[in-house]
Amino acid sequence: MTASKAIDFNKSLLVLSSVIHEIYSYADVNAFWREIAKCGFRAIAIRDMSYDETAMRRAPIDAICWVY
Repeated sequence: MTASKAIDFNKSLLVLSSVIHEIYSYADVNAFWREIAKCGFRAIAIRDMSYDETAMRRAPIDAICWVY
């Protein structure tokens, strides 16, 4: 078994599949986006069947910049 290579988050896409509706329903939205920002992902893709068009209004503006 070999040691795994560290992931370079600056070159990575974070895929949030059916997660956002849970965060916006049950968690601290600002805390969630702060923690995601600490990871330094290059971009975020959201796939969520119950995504609301107004949901991103509660996200910090810098978080919106990475979401495609």
